[in-house]
Parts: sequence; structure tokens; C-alpha cells
Amino acid sequence: MAAAREGAAPCFWPLRDSDRPAAATSRFRATAPRPPPPCRFSSRASVAPPSAARLSALASIESYDITVLPFASQINNGSITPADDDAFKAEVIFCVQGAISPLLANIYLHYVLDEWFEQVARPRLKGRCQLARYADDAVIAFEDHLSGKRLLNVLDKRLGRYGLQLHPTKTRFVDFRFKRPGGRHPATAGTTFNFLGFTHVWGQSRKGKNVVRQITAKDRYARALASVTEWCRLNLHRPFRAQHAHLSRVIRGHCAYYGISGNGRRIRWYHHQITRIWKKWLARRGRHSNLPWSRFRAMLARHPLPTAKIVHQYAVP
Repeated sequence: MAAAREGAAPCFWPLRDSDRPAAATSRFRATAPRPPPPCRFSSRASVAPPSAARLSALASIESYDITVLPFASQINNGSITPADDDAFKAEVIFCVQGAISPLLANIYLHYVLDEWFEQVARPRLKGRCQLARYADDAVIAFEDHLSGKRLLNVLDKRLGRYGLQLHPTKTRFVDFRFKRPGGRHPATAGTTFNFLGFTHVWGQSRKGKNVVRQITAKDRYARALASVTEWCRLNLHRPFRAQHAHLSRVIRGHCAYYGISGNGRRIRWYHHQITRIWKKWLARRGRHSNLPWSRFRAMLARHPLPTAKIVHQYAVP
């Protein structure tokens, strides 16, 4: 179910299985020598999810998919009838990391943020500016520093009108200029930013052109390896083929998301670390077990793990 139909703002990416979250970050894979410095922020609900009245008001806008609104109203009103005669108490539940949560984020923020930015805010700002949003995470890039500060002050008030607020730790101002003759701007909080699991930094292509590189964020990388370590520890008693099948799926899934142009070194190192972690825990299957690297490499030769490869290739000049 898409949250918006044709005519949506150009900064909007619908939530579908066929759409990658990293596609939103392709807007910042610029090759211009002086791209606008971005402002990274994330919104969150301050008290409760959007009320049914506000969602019903949004239903009058043609760009929204109305089929999701009755479901949202049913959740907020607690009008679901119990199957038996037991006592039933209706209450509002904040759906976090659920299927309805990103859908409501796209429906709600498309009106609260996307259309407001394109129709109201952008014409009043100086210089170039652009917005990239996926669910409740967004990056706004500005060419003029004062315009960015001005919008950031207004944005907090705009979200407050709809029961939202900026995330205090994720919202920061970043000096993302390629060349900084006088050093980093004193009003900014860094020169790189994370968006949808990728760290955006300046680099060079193989042809020597200056491009924005997207590499796996350090916290996501560490969390992925920690998850593999925990799984191998808890499942070291399982057969070798079962462990191999699971780790193969893990590697394919990691490459399916993080396997983009310019991130080959990180995903190859991730593959190498998984191999080392797996060997470590296989060597602890018994009190007197011993698994030298020569034997483990022979096992991998018979049952190789999927190779780390770039799945999503972007044209780089």
C-alpha cells in the first residue's frame, strides 16, 4: 500500500518491498563541487499517534491512499469488537516498529513536511535547497547557511502544530561542503552525517571525480556483527549445514541493502568478519574440539559462503 499517489512531492519515497530505503539517499550522490550543506533530523511523536480526526482531515487530499485511513481510525478509536464476551477495554497503543507505523509516517509527514517544504518554505529561502525523506527520517540540504538556520527554527514550530517534535539527539547542523577554506563552520556539528544506515562522506570516483560516497555506518556495522556473534553462540550446537544456510541468508541480506557503489570495502570486510566469527564458535562445539584454519578452509571449499558483491550500482562520472 503506497502512502501517496501521483503528484506527490519529489522528496517523497513510498514504502514498498520493491523500494529500497537507500534510494532516498541517491539524491545526495551529487558531483557538483559545492553541494548544499545538509541538516540531519528525525521526527518523533511527542505524546500520542495522530488522532483520527486529523487523519480524516488528510483524507480530503487527493494525493493520499484512503484505504489505510479507516484502519488508522480503527486503531486510534479502539473500535475493534472482541471475539468473545470477555471484558474489553479500548486504549490507544503507540505502534512502534510495526507495519502501520511507517505507513502513518508517510501519510502524515507527506502533508506536514513534504508539501509544506515544497509549496511554502522553499520559495522563501535563499539559494538552492532540497529535501530527502524516508518515513520519519529526513535530510534537508541548503546552499545558504542562514536559510538553514531559519528553516530549522520554523520547522520545530511546524511539527509542534501536529503533535510532533524534532528528535533532540538526531537533529544537527552539518557543514557538508566539499571545500572548506576557513575550516568547519563554527555553528555546525560535523562534516559528515548518517542517513538510513549510511555515512555520507566526500570521496573520489575511479575517474578522479569528486563524489558523495555512502558507506556503512559504524554503529550499524558493529550491531550487525554483534548479532551474528550472538546467533553463532546460541546455535553452535546446530548442524554445520543449518548454520551455513542461515549465515548465507545473512550475507545476502546485508549485501542487498548495503551493497551499493562505493561501499565494496565495507561489505567485503563484513564478509571476512563473519567467517572469523563462525570459525571461532565452531571451534568451541566441544571440550576437546580443535578447528585449525586449514580444516575450516577445506569446509568452506565444499560449502562456500556467498561472496560479498555490489548489488545496486549507481552511475558515477
